[in-house]
Amino acid sequence: MSEKQPFNPIEIPNIALSLALEVLDQPAGPFPPSAPDMGAGVYLLYYVGALKEYAGFRAANTPDSPRLPIYIGKADRKGKRKGITFAPAHGNELRTRLRNHARSIAKCKNLASSDFVCRYLSIEDAFIGLAEAVLVSVFDP
Repeated sequence: MSEKQPFNPIEIPNIALSLALEVLDQPAGPFPPSAPDMGAGVYLLYYVGALKEYAGFRAANTPDSPRLPIYIGKADRKGKRKGITFAPAHGNELRTRLRNHARSIAKCKNLASSDFVCRYLSIEDAFIGLAEAVLVSVFDP
């Protein structure tokens, strides 16, 4: 019989699960959100419109309680590619990224921003990629 290892809360899989659960615990709200200074982090877009091609998403999602994201993304802090930044947690990376999505959707003839809701979470820079990766692996949008 193998000896069971004690729970290690800072193992990567446990951190990833903690991040995913925290994101999913955030309230769903309008898309794009109007909050200023949302920081950098991850976000999930949920389709709640009536387009028949997305009926599977619509069946799983209500505006107040969406369960199946159609898109999962991240918004990294500016300058991240140059190394870890120690900038303040407030910024507009998430808001900018979500507004860019809204502009793209506005160009579609059969979609509107009101067809979507979103949830998001501002996360410390070092964990943004991990949070996005675990959410994509779980939901495979």
